[in-house]
Amino acid sequence: MSDQKQPAETPCREFELLMMRRIDGEISPVDEKRLQKHLESCPLCRKALDEYSRLAAATGEVEMRKVSQEEWDIYWYRVYNRLERGLAWILVSLGAVAAFAWMALRLVMHFVSDPTTALWAKGGILVLAAGLALLFISVLREKLSLRRTDRYRHIKR
Repeated sequence: MSDQKQPAETPCREFELLMMRRIDGEISPVDEKRLQKHLESCPLCRKALDEYSRLAAATGEVEMRKVSQEEWDIYWYRVYNRLERGLAWILVSLGAVAAFAWMALRLVMHFVSDPTTALWAKGGILVLAAGLALLFISVLREKLSLRRTDRYRHIKR
C-alpha cells in the first residue's frame, strides 16, 4: 500500500445529489434552499450545475429513430433464417457424427473379430479408436464450454 492518504470527502459532494434532483425537477423546497445557499458561495458547484444542466438538455433532445414495418420484417426474417440454418447445421453435424461413429465402430469390430489379424494389431486399433474418441469428446467439450464464456463470440471475423 502506498503512504498517500485518500482525499477527504469534499463538502460539495453532498450537493451533487441535490443538483441532480434539481435538474430532474425532484428537489424539495428545503433542499432547494440549501443548494441555492451553497451555490452562492461555491463557484465550482455553479460550474458543475451548469455543465450538468447542459448535458441534461442535450440528452433530452435525443430521439429514437422510427423504424418502418418493412425494416422490422427484414429484421425478423433474418433472425428466423439464422435460427433455421443454425438448427440445420446442428442436425447435419449430429448426423455426421453418428454416421462416422457407426462406421468407425464397424471397422474396429471387423478387425477385432477377424481371426487372421494379429493380437497386437487388434490392441493397437482399439487403443487408436479409444484415443480418437476421447480426443473428439475432449475437443467438443472444450469448444462448447468456451462458446458460453467467449466474450468475442458476437464479433465477426
